[in-house]
Amino acid sequence: MRLIRTAMALAAVASCASVTTGIAAEKPINLSLFTPVSIAKETDSVTAFRFNLLYGKNTSVEVVDLGLVKRP
Repeated sequence: MRLIRTAMALAAVASCASVTTGIAAEKPINLSLFTPVSIAKETDSVTAFRFNLLYGKNTSVEVVDLGLVKRP
């Protein structure tokens, strides 16, 4: 019985950890000069507005995407 409770507690902690990493990967705004010099990481998703002066790369952009060279 104790093993089952321990397994359930570990499963709950693991699921909470995976949910928080998914939330942390979304940023509402990204402003950047070029990819390493930006607010959001290249692995983050942008949900509202991305402005790149020279070059920008994110996993996805949902609403407005402005810049010279863009990669989703």
